[in-house]
Amino acid sequence: MHLVSLRVNEFTVLDDETLLEVTDRLRKLESSGWSKHDDIDGYITALRGESDGLH
Repeated sequence: MHLVSLRVNEFTVLDDETLLEVTDRLRKLESSGWSKHDDIDGYITALRGESDGLH
């Protein structure tokens, strides 16, 4: 399956933060559950369900 077209209706400009900075903030939120994961990159990859490097 290949994407043939994409229509964007709106977007939000993201803050200029690194993944490490964002995940550090998420770990500080007690309700997020991110503090229990040592390998955040591995956790995010597992959430995606694929590891072909195209994301």
